Amino acid sequence: MFYRFTLIAVMSFTMLAACQPATNTPNTITVQAEAETFHQPDQAQLTLNVSQSGDDLVALKARVDQQTSEVIMFLREQDIPEQAITSYRLSAAPIYDYQEGKRIQRGFNVSRTIQIQLTELAIYDIILDHALASGVTEISQVQFLVSEPDLLYNDVLQQAVKNARTKAELLAAAAGVKIVAVAQIQEISQAPKAFALESARFRQADQVSLPGTQAIRAQVALTYAIAPQ
Repeated sequence: MFYRFTLIAVMSFTMLAACQPATNTPNTITVQAEAETFHQPDQAQLTLNVSQSGDDLVALKARVDQQTSEVIMFLREQDIPEQAITSYRLSAAPIYDYQEGKRIQRGFNVSRTIQIQLTELAIYDIILDHALASGVTEISQVQFLVSEPDLLYNDVLQQAVKNARTKAELLAAAAGVKIVAVAQIQEISQAPKAFALESARFRQADQVSLPGTQAIRAQVALTYAIAPQ
């Protein structure tokens, strides 16, 4: 693991005007800091769509259900647990053409979606190849995720705070003052959840899917009270 950080610092001294009475407001240094690390996703979520068009609504549903069953059976053979597979969403709608301003029905479309939560990316391509061979017409809403992103983000967040302290001490020393306390801490960033890929339609079997790496970044702003050395 490595960290890359960008720091932006602003030193602001609260000065008293000669004509104004003294106050208890301390002088401060405000620093913004960022830390970053990269991890390879190890989980995926995706949606498969099985669709059929024709004139016989009952027959269309039967074909869609058969194709869906084949996909689900294969997923079970890959040791994907049933709680990670959702296939209840079924839709059926008429198909219309417009000719000379008139709407003419030319059949029906029946489709069912299969949502999968995949914790083993090694079989990702195998699942896509078999799904398309079984009649899946669309692969969409693909998201690659990092396990326990909050824990990874917290590590980076702590590093960002350390980076802010380092920069603040550098500025204070250059200005001939010292840091005496943390006056304010603000978390600017948020923990990542997932990143999405474009929908895949009729994916070629010879393609290899690589999730790449996901940047986990944290950014903070800290204000330190300072005093003369």
